Amino acid sequence: MDVLTYSAYNENRRVEAAITQSATDLATACSATAAAQTASLPYSDDAICWLKCVEPCLIRCPHHTALWTKIPTFAPGSYTEVDVCTTDSEDTEFNCGKCCLWTVPAGASLVRFQLWGAGGGSGSGCCCGGSPFGSTGAYASAIMKVTPGCQYTICAGCAAACWPVQSHCGRYNGCPSFVQGFGLENFCADGGGGLMNQWMGMWHNCGACRLGHYGCACCGPCFCNRGSDYCFVSSQPPCGHILFSAGAMYYGQITNNAADEANTVYGIRGMWPSFCADGNHYGHQCHPPIYGFEAESLQCCCFTGGTTICGYQCRAACGKLKVPGAGGHFTVTYGGSNNLYGDAGKKGMVRIQYI
Repeated sequence: MDVLTYSAYNENRRVEAAITQSATDLATACSATAAAQTASLPYSDDAICWLKCVEPCLIRCPHHTALWTKIPTFAPGSYTEVDVCTTDSEDTEFNCGKCCLWTVPAGASLVRFQLWGAGGGSGSGCCCGGSPFGSTGAYASAIMKVTPGCQYTICAGCAAACWPVQSHCGRYNGCPSFVQGFGLENFCADGGGGLMNQWMGMWHNCGACRLGHYGCACCGPCFCNRGSDYCFVSSQPPCGHILFSAGAMYYGQITNNAADEANTVYGIRGMWPSFCADGNHYGHQCHPPIYGFEAESLQCCCFTGGTTICGYQCRAACGKLKVPGAGGHFTVTYGGSNNLYGDAGKKGMVRIQYI
């Protein structure tokens, strides 16, 4: 090796060592900067975990109920609770919300507002077809400091009081529930979505005119009445199990908290139901779970040939799903049944807990 080659070799070694050291120094500096930024954030470790890990997962997969436990709550027995604008004994259909003004009572310093958006309705069915469960409303929770005497506008969203008949467009959207007042910005939970075209868009089906599995634009029963119901005549099965998928969204920001959980609004998106059927129109579907009412809301029903299930009538046999934010019952038809009804979604609710 001559002198010039040896010198070039040594220079390359020196440059490589310098690059390696620079990369190490940069990584150390970045790590220190990230640690300093995290330490300076006005959030607790639990809030950071929610924002970075839990919430992004629930945005995509809101049915993972094990993650719902990450939403902060008050200790049992430590608070006073009231359901605002929802206690109407004459509201037998459970679909009409209300608005009112709530005043923070004397002695209260901390409040938790919980919102359930109203559920979406279901449609009618005809011939050999039907309409799945309506989609659920979103859920939102905010814990914040309050001052006695301060007032908040509370609105529990209405669900459309409509039971569509055959050949009429149904599946109406639910209305949002919200709270307005000092320390809150845009705090609301949307109502459940409506037409099944919207569902398939959320499900990432590449076709918006069939009730089909992910990526199967040519499979599944065709939509009728602008996406209110589906028809199995001259159609194919969905070619797979349609899982719970995300729907209605929640929003909001807390502006008057200090450190710890400052400005963190927790929530769960509304959901479209799960659905599965074969070429004979035999299958099952499930209504999604709803926060705080998991046992009552998670209903799964099977349907087989020759058994006509009307959404409006199904409430008597399966229960009315009298749960805030629930979707309307599904309809399944066989043998040319053309005089059936869909079902209305259930109203939203606002729950207040204070200590």
